[in-house]
Amino acid sequence: MSDILLVPEGWIVTKFTDVLDIQGGTQPPKSNFVDQVKEGYIRLLQIRDFGDKPVPTFIPITSKLKLCDKDDVLIGRYGASLGRICTGMKGAYNVALAKVLFGKYLDRRFLKAYLESELFQASLRLLSRSAQNGFNKDDLNSFVFLLPPFNEQKIIAEKLNLLLAQVQETKSRLEQIPELLKQFRQSVLSDAVSGKLTEDWRKNDKCWISAILGNLILDSTNGLSKRKGTNGKEITVLRLADFKNACRVFGNERKIVLTDKEIEKFTLKNGDILVIRVNGSVDLAGRFIEYSLQKKIEGFCDHFIRLRLNEKKILSKYLLFVANNGEGRLYLQNSLSTSAGQNTINQASIRALNIPLPSLEEQIEIVRRVEQLFAYADKIEQQVNTALEKVNHLPQSILAKAFRGELTAQWRAENVDLITGENSAASLLEKIQVERAQNNKNKKKK
Repeated sequence: MSDILLVPEGWIVTKFTDVLDIQGGTQPPKSNFVDQVKEGYIRLLQIRDFGDKPVPTFIPITSKLKLCDKDDVLIGRYGASLGRICTGMKGAYNVALAKVLFGKYLDRRFLKAYLESELFQASLRLLSRSAQNGFNKDDLNSFVFLLPPFNEQKIIAEKLNLLLAQVQETKSRLEQIPELLKQFRQSVLSDAVSGKLTEDWRKNDKCWISAILGNLILDSTNGLSKRKGTNGKEITVLRLADFKNACRVFGNERKIVLTDKEIEKFTLKNGDILVIRVNGSVDLAGRFIEYSLQKKIEGFCDHFIRLRLNEKKILSKYLLFVANNGEGRLYLQNSLSTSAGQNTINQASIRALNIPLPSLEEQIEIVRRVEQLFAYADKIEQQVNTALEKVNHLPQSILAKAFRGELTAQWRAENVDLITGENSAASLLEKIQVERAQNNKNKKKK
């Protein structure tokens, strides 16, 4: 609210309700809703219609409806949409919206920006009424309004249009980078398992072989189906919930009492691969996860298949590159069987996975290079996220400058005649009050 005290030269501090009014919408019964336009019906505008997923709804035209045009400015009145500024649609607006009533002495673009700024939004959030109760005309009596001369309103609106468009363009470019980085990582993995990534390192003919996974593992085992036990030792039995994006998450592990024989069969070792055996998501079923040894003994449930690798032939990280991407991932997805909404893969299909296999030394180099390039991509993505966070704050920063008069300080100095006398904010306020008084008279006559 301190910004409100920084009144630019030539502006007037007045009450919100001295220059503006609002008109709440109406809520027709749902029994009147239809989803197709028809004669005698009009589009009902709800908050969701101003978003990415509008749901066109039409209602019978009646004299009780509150109507708006595309140029009108509406304010969200309730809940999460409180203070949301909506415009650009024509129809009958519902009770969750309020139309801002203003005359010819306020620039529409200036007004919209003003309502989107913290000058208005902060005041709205400070209302003692709960967001669910929304706001009404009486609430707005306590709001101040900074009124600039009309000519300055137009200049502010033009400058804001230019600056905010530049911000949006910058934001759009930044938002494209994560997708470019995703493509970069996929390209790195493709090069990794084709031998292209280590061409310069190899310095001789490519001595890779085509192997099937079954010949590169020592053992494959379905997980434990048991959910509780009474004899033996209690250990953690991992579930899919213990992983997020293939990374281990802690704090919600399930422990089961197992016998020594069960512990021996289902214990995990460092470098084991857990394959997601069954899942409702096609994207998750058949995914490979590398297990890292923990301080305590851990087992795995029957939603996984454990692969114990022959470490003299294949590295676990290299196997992940093959199995979770490109042709390897496509093969595993095509090997899923689906029943009752669950996608399942079996050991035979997994063991038949084709592996483009270089020497162990080259696998080590491949893993090193991939991790180095991925770390580089991660660093860029982190920088992009930081930049995006700053860009997301820029619109409010620019709006704050605008309503502190900083964007138009030089213009005011160069155009004194456009902000004084007949063109002053004081004169403008008088015109607004005359206009509103006349409008009220006209309403009473009706």
